[in-house]
Amino acid sequence: MLDKFVEFILKQRVLIIILTVLIVAVGAYCWQKIEIDAFPDVTNMQVMILTESTGLSAVDVERQITYPIESQMAGLPHVRQVRSLSKAGLSQVVIIFEDFVDTYFSAR
Repeated sequence: MLDKFVEFILKQRVLIIILTVLIVAVGAYCWQKIEIDAFPDVTNMQVMILTESTGLSAVDVERQITYPIESQMAGLPHVRQVRSLSKAGLSQVVIIFEDFVDTYFSAR
């Protein structure tokens, strides 16, 4: 069976050359038009709010700064999750949005 295939290729040289050139041309065209990043961004859309408050304990930071920010941010449209961390003198609130949310809207 392989003998017949090789025999066909040798007899139809012009056809094989045309097919090879056509395949290479289509491949080169597709390679130029493809839009794939080498390292696609798979991170979620998130905004981080850091608030520094020197002199407050972690409990005071949670009560006076973190909790009010969390409750206001949870009311935004298309919010998937709100996470927070309170330490002495520092409040961190991370708001994670749905994937389709525009970058401009989420950072506003």
